[in-house]
Amino acid sequence: MTTRSRVHQDFGKRREPPRISYTSNGKVRALTLNPALVVSLIGGFALFTVIYLGATAYLLFRDDLVGAAITRQIDMRHGYEDRIAALRAQIDRIQSRQVLDQSAFEARIDRLTARQDGLREFESRIGAVLDKARQQGMKLPLPTSAATEGDVGPSKPLKASTWFAPAGGRPDGTDGRVTARIDRAEASIDRMAQRQTLALAALAEMAERDAGRIEAVVAKLGLRFGSLASADKSAAPRPRAVEGGVGGPLVPMIDPAVAAWRAETALDRLADLRRNAAALPLGVPVRGDAQVTSGFGGRSDPFLGVLAMHTGIDFRADLGDPVIATGPGQVEEAGRQGGYGLMVEIDHGNGISTRFGHLSRIAVEAGQTVRAGQVIGYAGSTGRSTGPHVHYETRVNGDAVNPAAWLDAGEKLRPVLH
Repeated sequence: MTTRSRVHQDFGKRREPPRISYTSNGKVRALTLNPALVVSLIGGFALFTVIYLGATAYLLFRDDLVGAAITRQIDMRHGYEDRIAALRAQIDRIQSRQVLDQSAFEARIDRLTARQDGLREFESRIGAVLDKARQQGMKLPLPTSAATEGDVGPSKPLKASTWFAPAGGRPDGTDGRVTARIDRAEASIDRMAQRQTLALAALAEMAERDAGRIEAVVAKLGLRFGSLASADKSAAPRPRAVEGGVGGPLVPMIDPAVAAWRAETALDRLADLRRNAAALPLGVPVRGDAQVTSGFGGRSDPFLGVLAMHTGIDFRADLGDPVIATGPGQVEEAGRQGGYGLMVEIDHGNGISTRFGHLSRIAVEAGQTVRAGQVIGYAGSTGRSTGPHVHYETRVNGDAVNPAAWLDAGEKLRPVLH
């Protein structure tokens, strides 16, 4: 009973808060602990421990996190640098292509300018060829600068500064405008060069044809003119030809310079041939309708009736009709000469001479220079003659030849010589 009552007594008493006794300076002192404070301290310590551990863990893993962040930044920077480098390379390629394109265009314009300058200089040479053609009585118009089509011509110089960066275009010509203009200019120059070449070739063919006709006709007279071409061989030198076979593929002449050289050579050759042919006695000694009364060769002598040699041709003429020189030359004789009666003999050079007999009157004197068609006397019947007529002879190195061949040659060459 006693025990139970004590328990009841203890249960009913208020419990004292825990105390901590300690001695300081010989005195016992007691520190009362507040439970709420203790709990707060324990909680604060726990919280601090958690924060400390978290901070420690952060410090331990922070380097890895920073490293990862830095790596990402580096990767991003490298990516941007690669993209920038690629863009720069692309820009460089574009700029290089533009520079190359412009350089190519400038090179083409330089070539066009050189060709244009060549054409301008070539015009003077063409003018000289035309002068020669006019002197030969040929008329063949050649293209001049006014006939040039397109953007360029000999009188319309090229300017590169006006060709690049056209309105609405880019300096590299990527819009095609510059390329198109250059193409048109090249085509224009090509057309003009082709026209010049064709015209010069046609002129050369005309001159060569006439020269060949003169040579062929003169060859039938037993004459042969030497090499008379006086063109400048340095313009288009040729190797010296020797005897032997010849051949090769057909290559048309398309170079204007070669065509001009050919035309100049042909015209010079034609001029020399004409000059030499014009010195020959190829005309008729009487004016009007020339009728032959007696030809060259053997015939019955009109006085003796025996076979005799007639050294000339007799032309019908009335008394006093003018007798004309059949070619230029110098009067060798002018006076009475045996059976010729009054006779005039003209020396035409190179051993060729002509005689005019049975004249009623002489209009020239020995030593006088005469031209073709000039009156040298008048028809008559002096000497050994049966009536008024003109006895005409052609002699080569003193020997009488048939004048008919020379008269026929003159008839054939009349369109070429006049």
